[in-house]
Amino acid sequence: MDENRSFVKSVLKGWIGAVLLTFMLMLILSLAMIKFELNDNIYSIIFTVITVVSLVIGAVLAARNNGERGWLTGGIVGLLFFVFIFVFSSVINGSFAFDITQIYKLIGCFGVGTIAGILGINL
Repeated sequence: MDENRSFVKSVLKGWIGAVLLTFMLMLILSLAMIKFELNDNIYSIIFTVITVVSLVIGAVLAARNNGERGWLTGGIVGLLFFVFIFVFSSVINGSFAFDITQIYKLIGCFGVGTIAGILGINL
């Protein structure tokens, strides 16, 4: 029972870390957008980099905290991160459209989280 509780705590720590880092970096990006004119393509690229970096750090944090099953720990952090980003952006945009793009993002988040979790255990 304690092992399951430790696993859940590790996943939640990683997920919360990823979400907080995303918010902090997005705040910095928002402040930069006030000062500099950024077109939509550059904004989209920066947003993708921010989310990937945040997810990698969160998954590594979770895997190291758990100490084992890094692929599973990181993968679950990736799935939770996707769900949060999807729900948050859907509320902001006013549309809960789940299309093929969202499926690609889901697979990407799971993949990035899984790889980061493996690296978090082995490096």
